[in-house]
Amino acid sequence: MSTAADTWYLNFTVFSAFHELELLDLSWNSPSLISFEGSDALTKLRYLNLTGNGLGGSYLPFISKFTSLEVLVLNTLYNISGGLPPSGPIPINPSSNLSLSLKTLHFSRNNLSGGISGAFFNASSLIALDVRYNQFMGNLNWVQYLDNIRLLSLGTNMFEGQITTNLCKLQYLRIIDFSRNKLSGSLPACIGDIAFKGDTDGQIFHPLFETQSDSYNTMYDLRGFTFATKRNLYTYGHSFFMLMSGIDLSANMLGGEIPWELGNMSNIKSLNLSYNLFTGPIPATFAGMNEIESLDLSHNNLNGPIPWQLTQLSSLEVFSVAYNNLSGCIPNGGQFSSFGVESYLGNINLHKISEGSRCSPGLGPAEEKDVGDASDDSVLYTISAVSFVLAFWATVAFVIRYAGM
Repeated sequence: MSTAADTWYLNFTVFSAFHELELLDLSWNSPSLISFEGSDALTKLRYLNLTGNGLGGSYLPFISKFTSLEVLVLNTLYNISGGLPPSGPIPINPSSNLSLSLKTLHFSRNNLSGGISGAFFNASSLIALDVRYNQFMGNLNWVQYLDNIRLLSLGTNMFEGQITTNLCKLQYLRIIDFSRNKLSGSLPACIGDIAFKGDTDGQIFHPLFETQSDSYNTMYDLRGFTFATKRNLYTYGHSFFMLMSGIDLSANMLGGEIPWELGNMSNIKSLNLSYNLFTGPIPATFAGMNEIESLDLSHNNLNGPIPWQLTQLSSLEVFSVAYNNLSGCIPNGGQFSSFGVESYLGNINLHKISEGSRCSPGLGPAEEKDVGDASDDSVLYTISAVSFVLAFWATVAFVIRYAGM
């Protein structure tokens, strides 16, 4: 280890004697420069965190040296001068041993750009990938190769193109975060076939490192998985996959009607489709999302009523359909009695049930009428009234005539 001015340098040879080393956390020693000379000796290293450090040049070929590495955290990297993060394509060789053992890769809040497809063609061992807050571009066709992925966090990049049916092949998914990109087109209906269900493989949820003795039990809690839901950003630890499941597609250019098949996602807890170009009605099938806690459909072009079936969502805590073109009555049953006016702003034809004749109090599933029948009803009422009047006067005339006889 040597120092110069405001920078200090670390060479991995200082750890070469620790052949049994499994966890190494060197985060936030910036500004610094790390050399991986001597890293070959760390054959049992399973967790490496270099967040907030300076890594110069082509700094990821060393991955292939750590043959047991399961978790790699490389968030917020700096160059030698402490300036902007390193830029350019992601420096992973597709032919490296990335696919052999790596399960979790954090690569967020850097300045990386270009495509990342080739880097992950063989990364079938990954269960969590976080590359948010970069400048990655291109389509998302490469995600189909992540056979075991549970968390796929690609938010705040420049990905474009459509979300294809390839995504539906990833049946272990628990979190999809594609927010703040340039994705367009319609949503594939097959997303509704993804189970978003807890994993049956208990090993996925075990803490990576656990130390026990007669007097204490300690655990290295691998925190850092974040997901936005209920209008807040939550951070989860090793139990992430059991606590949360959700989709965040907000702030893209997705359009068309929302597939009714999404209502089949009975285990999902959060769905955010806000700030897109979706049209058509809110699917009544959303009532099938039994575990949903947060549903945000705001800032789209949705029309029609809010389906009364949504009052069956007993776990719903946060709901927003603000700034659409919705009309009709706001349901007042179930959780809807707890939602404030901010959930409905920007829908001028949407009214509370108590607002006079525009809504029918007590209108429920058994009494709801088809809008197209309204004109027929008025004609029927008119005919009935005329018939009553004619019958009345006919009766009066008959009585008078009978009395005069």
